[in-house]
Amino acid sequence: MFNIKGRKSISYFCVFSLIIMVILSYFSFSWGGFDPGSEADPLVTKSYVDQYAQVRILNIPEGKFLKPNLGTEIILRAGEIKMIAGPGGGFADLTVGEELEDGAKPNKNHLLMTPRADGRGFKTLTTSVIIVRGGYELLNADEID
Repeated sequence: MFNIKGRKSISYFCVFSLIIMVILSYFSFSWGGFDPGSEADPLVTKSYVDQYAQVRILNIPEGKFLKPNLGTEIILRAGEIKMIAGPGGGFADLTVGEELEDGAKPNKNHLLMTPRADGRGFKTLTTSVIIVRGGYELLNADEID
């Protein structure tokens, strides 16, 4: 009913294939290069963390203009600021789901995000404490267009 000779050859083939797979797996892991997450093969680069993921607390004096990059998140903790819109509009207030237009003064502790890097930003009306995550440029208010 069953061909024993054929079953033995299939068994040998399966065992041989399994041994080859184990050997190849061992060598691919040992010769694979760098350990993921090590300094040689980081999960993210330091420049990415410095640019996008690092949170900075800024103490900005009155009369300065903070010009954030695309996607920068901002939280006003103390002081008073006035939004300066760009050609594409103002800032997104993610806390209440509204857009802040030119001249708006955001509430403290609201999460604001820059949807575009088109010159929009805000001017400090008093010394202000701001939490920023993302890229930005700090200018004197008289240097803006």
